Amino acid sequence: MCIGWGLRLDGVVVVVRVLDVGGLWLLAGLRQLYLAVLGGCLSPEVAESILTGMETLALRVKESCKNAEFLATILKERGLNVKYPKFSRYSQQIAEQFSGYYGSIFTIDFESAERAFGFIDNLKIPLDMPNLCDTRTMAIHAASTIGAALNDNEKAASGITDGLVRVSVGIEDKYDLKDDFLNAIDAIGGKDK
Repeated sequence: MCIGWGLRLDGVVVVVRVLDVGGLWLLAGLRQLYLAVLGGCLSPEVAESILTGMETLALRVKESCKNAEFLATILKERGLNVKYPKFSRYSQQIAEQFSGYYGSIFTIDFESAERAFGFIDNLKIPLDMPNLCDTRTMAIHAASTIGAALNDNEKAASGITDGLVRVSVGIEDKYDLKDDFLNAIDAIGGKDK
């Protein structure tokens, strides 16, 4: 049996429709009505955690940007195909617009999926997750994650190749990150293979 009702609150009509599953329809309907009208509510602990995170956000973003610039520069000097706003022809405008920072994300093109996965597999510090702007460094194979739903033409238009690795740099020690990335590159045979 299906039961439905409508309720008008502050000019908003909320329609609740629930199924009778062993007498629990009323509880399910009230929960749905509560969430529709009031939305989800944070617990005090979660709210405090979010506020604490917001207070330190500017410091974390600055540190992530500094680490990304350092790491991208080291890898570019090593001869890798690194894409980072600092290396674009618009770097001056980007620096002026964003207070001298270029962001915490860059990509490395290893030219093949095997080398890209080998690189990711040999990293010790970065996590293999698609998050952005985290306190931890993340490295993912772009074609099989963020580009998985795109066809070949869309991937090409987006600059996603089979060997592309996207790196979102966190706030770990930059020298630890440098050593980890260079070791992973050496493990797959360096730049030229």
